[in-house]
Amino acid sequence: MKLLKKITAGVMVLGALSSVQALAADAYPSKPIRLIVGFAPGGATDVLARSLANRLSAKFPKGIIVENRVGAGGLIGANAVAKANPDGYTLAFASTGAFSIAPYIQKTLPYDAIKDFTPVGLIAQNTHVLVVNPDVPAKTVKELVDYAKSNPGKLSYGSFGNGSTSHLLAEQFKTAAGVDAVHIPYAGSPAMVTSTMAGDTAFAVDTLQSSLPYIRSGKLRALAVISESRSPVASDIPTFKEGGIDGIDLKNWYGVVAPAGTPESVVTMLSQDIAEVVADPDFRAFLAQQGSEPAAASGEEFSKFLAAQSKRWGELVKASGAQID
Repeated sequence: MKLLKKITAGVMVLGALSSVQALAADAYPSKPIRLIVGFAPGGATDVLARSLANRLSAKFPKGIIVENRVGAGGLIGANAVAKANPDGYTLAFASTGAFSIAPYIQKTLPYDAIKDFTPVGLIAQNTHVLVVNPDVPAKTVKELVDYAKSNPGKLSYGSFGNGSTSHLLAEQFKTAAGVDAVHIPYAGSPAMVTSTMAGDTAFAVDTLQSSLPYIRSGKLRALAVISESRSPVASDIPTFKEGGIDGIDLKNWYGVVAPAGTPESVVTMLSQDIAEVVADPDFRAFLAQQGSEPAAASGEEFSKFLAAQSKRWGELVKASGAQID
């Protein structure tokens, strides 16, 4: 009889706990959600994150607050989320640098980009473009390759930082084309673009979003987009494959992740809401204006995407020899 009472009491306790957990899940979110962005306000990543947050806030009565944790190429923000309480109230606006590149290029990393996070939803991908100064005698990728080979070691190219997507993709181009050019890293895309427009560097790889205004104004000449297909926002610019070089098609990605251990019910709710935003025609139009393309994925699909991206970017880091202390 005593054993039966103990079992009954235990079942009642478990039932009570389950009820409390269910009520907690039903009440979520009961306070504002923080979306951590590892880059400065006003930049391309921040603008995209705030657009997403504004649309998600319409679904959550308590709203979503964007918090900028700037520094170390997004690592500070990512680490803050990795160490946060996994209750669904702290999320990271994740992107390529801190999650696909940093694990391979940083000698030490304060978090594990896979184990310390739970994928919530993929948002978009951003295409890069190879641009040259208009005075460079090249209107195609082949002509740039020929020009570089006829001037070995004399050409230089800019990137928006050592180990950045622009650096690694430019190195991939150099290797695939067999050309020799000097790498000059700058502190961000604006400085790099200014350098190329001034003729201080012959070519550069930039995001299409950042360079497109200068391409349209004639201050830069676009030779190829880094994508499997032409970009819908610049369909007149050919791909590298069309220019005779295959395999250069990696894009910058953006998504939302939560700390590892975040309740599955919360992750599922957030994933569904994010997918609805990404499917919204108004948000897709916004992405197009930013030179980005919608790329919805959640759960296991998003996890597989992150693993594949990590592998490919890791290979580029290894091939380039880039390293950051």
